[in-house]
Amino acid sequence: MKRTLLSVLVAVSLIMCISVPAFADWGNNETTTTEFDQAEGMYIFDDTTTRAYLFVGEDKALVVDTMYERNNLLDEVRKITDLPLEVVLTHGHPDHIGGIAAFSDFPISINEKDAYMLPDGIDADYIKEGDKISVGDYEFEVIEIPGHTYGSIALFDKESGIMITGDSVQEGPVMMFDEECDMETYQKSMEKLEAYQDDVKYVFAGHHDYPSDPEYITYCAEDAKAYLDGKLEPEVITSWNGEATVYTGEHVSFQLPALEQGGALIATNTGTSQTAPKTSGVNYILYIAIAGLAVSGIAAAVLAGKKKHE
Repeated sequence: MKRTLLSVLVAVSLIMCISVPAFADWGNNETTTTEFDQAEGMYIFDDTTTRAYLFVGEDKALVVDTMYERNNLLDEVRKITDLPLEVVLTHGHPDHIGGIAAFSDFPISINEKDAYMLPDGIDADYIKEGDKISVGDYEFEVIEIPGHTYGSIALFDKESGIMITGDSVQEGPVMMFDEECDMETYQKSMEKLEAYQDDVKYVFAGHHDYPSDPEYITYCAEDAKAYLDGKLEPEVITSWNGEATVYTGEHVSFQLPALEQGGALIATNTGTSQTAPKTSGVNYILYIAIAGLAVSGIAAAVLAGKKKHE
């Protein structure tokens, strides 16, 4: 009996040794760098969960968003250029500003309404509607598009037709968190972007496929209005962050988790499922560790009891 229990204990320990490292790597995707061949000096950094952009000019380079800290974006940028850098943040969510500390020696800009999300010790200038950000042949216009967050912005260069939309227009989940979420404001922001649509050639989002067709601006605006008008039927599903309700439009579906449980309001394109964030991988590690300790404790207790009665 003792040998059997000891065998179980050893087996559990081996499983934990194998499983914990595997789950620890869950979500830690390699950052890839792609040069966009339709535009001069433009690079895309992507790890399948979040994205950043680089525009290289003659005397400086522009970084748009900084991904997570784990992505070591500055190291990736320095593989391409040694020029002085300027950083612009499309909004303040962690997957877009997580790596900002590494860029603290460079000028950083964000809309004032999202500045409260910046880590302590990070100084930033505030950008607003109509501001221009120049690098090389690019002159990006700042367009305020609140809804996803209070201070979400888009960047648009008319000459190249490039529009960077953060998380507000994309072919996949557009996450709109807690008190920052406002579907009516979001819908109006999408209508505002439609005024630029004829001049847009490429939409670059913070997640999922890129570049997107400019028609996704209209898709988001129309289906958000259909939701607000009560024309979309709800469907209850189980999502990674709990029970959720999905409202499916012609091109876009809106996923509303239970806000009272700290969930988020998520706008997702039809047929696209939401994936769990990296923190879920940490939860798995804790679950495995707790389960392993519990099994080990039970085995030890049984062995101790057996020894006592012998």
